[in-house]
Amino acid sequence: MFLQMLIDNQQQGQQMAQIAAKRAGRPEVVELAKAVQVTQADEIRMMTNWLTEWGKPATLDERTSLHADHGGLPATSEKEIAALKTMKKAQFETAFLNLFLGHQHNAVEFAQLELSKGGNEQAKAFAERVKQSRSDQVQQMLKLLAG
Repeated sequence: MFLQMLIDNQQQGQQMAQIAAKRAGRPEVVELAKAVQVTQADEIRMMTNWLTEWGKPATLDERTSLHADHGGLPATSEKEIAALKTMKKAQFETAFLNLFLGHQHNAVEFAQLELSKGGNEQAKAFAERVKQSRSDQVQQMLKLLAG
């Protein structure tokens, strides 16, 4: 379930990063967005391959009751992502960074749950990498927001 939830999270992250790569003004934000696109595309392929090898679906079952013990469904809505496309340029970076910061923090929470409750060592090792990399991104975004 961790991988399925993370794939869904990262697909949303890809959408936000693609928008930011086109709309952000500061090079640091554009670079962050492009790095996220590359990293998460590779991770999505890897997770999808693992799930296929294990005979599990790569899609997320969105029944809320299944996710109550795993941090719930991703918190970023399609409406919030769509709003990034039409937001005024002057407000875009702050809005993107705030939304993406929360989004990446959700990935950290998913990873932490996998580390504490997961049973597959391969998935747990990946969860540790996700926890570290997304925590680093959260810190980077906080610095970008601070100016």
